[in-house]
Amino acid sequence: MKQYFAFIHKEYLELYRGGKLFILMALAVLQGIMNPALAKLTPLLFEMLGEELAEQGMIIQEVTVTALTSWSQFYKNLSIAIIIPAIFFAGIMASEYQRGTLINLLTKGLERWKVIAAKLSFMIIAWTIYFFIFFILTYSYTGFYWDNSIIYNILPAALGIYLFGIMLMSLVMLGAVITTSATSSLLFSGGVFIIMYIISALPKIGNFMPMELLSMELIAQNGISFDSYGLPLIIAVAIAVLSVVVAVISFNKRRL
Repeated sequence: MKQYFAFIHKEYLELYRGGKLFILMALAVLQGIMNPALAKLTPLLFEMLGEELAEQGMIIQEVTVTALTSWSQFYKNLSIAIIIPAIFFAGIMASEYQRGTLINLLTKGLERWKVIAAKLSFMIIAWTIYFFIFFILTYSYTGFYWDNSIIYNILPAALGIYLFGIMLMSLVMLGAVITTSATSSLLFSGGVFIIMYIISALPKIGNFMPMELLSMELIAQNGISFDSYGLPLIIAVAIAVLSVVVAVISFNKRRL
């Protein structure tokens, strides 16, 4: 376990020294604040537009902003929030392959599966902190200006999105192992994402795909039961586990 934690520490130092950790957390803070900020500015924006449109004979009715407006912004920005960490970690193995840094570690007794486990663990930790900041800032500022109690199942909906992010991190890890560059890794995980999106558009089958987890705004707005997302959650976890298993097998067979 000492090797495992040492490798996680190595990943942290590389992200920290490269300034990427600060950028990642700064983006999470920016996105978390932007959701309620945009909601708060909505009436002002409509008022400014209303003056211009009134001259053309068009009248905009008064806009009422609630916590729902802020959370709608949160769900609209989800795709960006999920893609950003994927971009940051797409090259997590490519740099190791190019520099040949893993050869010395492996010849000294480091087991290959620990490399995958440590890197993926660090990715999940970073994603957890990133999503926690993004979610907590939205929740806090929205609660300060409005009333969060009008939103249903905020935490269960957030859990589904968080698990989708873990699934995506696992796919990025798999792509990073079987390809040789950050671009190829992104293309691989992006390709799987697109395939799932296409399948999710199919009748009946689409309702069970992990992509449904990104539509959890419905349970937050309409109080739809969280139970209906049980199968997409199970499939997302299964894809994550399968991705890790295939990544370990592929890395064990890979020549460095």
